[in-house]
Amino acid sequence: MISRRVLITGASRGIGLAVAERLTGQGHRPVGLARTPLDTFPGELHAVDLSDPCATDHAPARNPLGCMRPGP
Repeated sequence: MISRRVLITGASRGIGLAVAERLTGQGHRPVGLARTPLDTFPGELHAVDLSDPCATDHAPARNPLGCMRPGP
């Protein structure tokens, strides 16, 4: 099986966290985005509020998966 990096929004609770846990159990590597940091997230977690344009404007040019951000 191929192990994949999977980007999950809303990853610190509810469905997002359940998806991350399931994917980890299947050998994948979840990369989570969430407003609330979580020490027990089963992968790489980035704290960011995606509803705040200023927060996303100041994000790095590359997202956690290594893809380029689209330009204006």
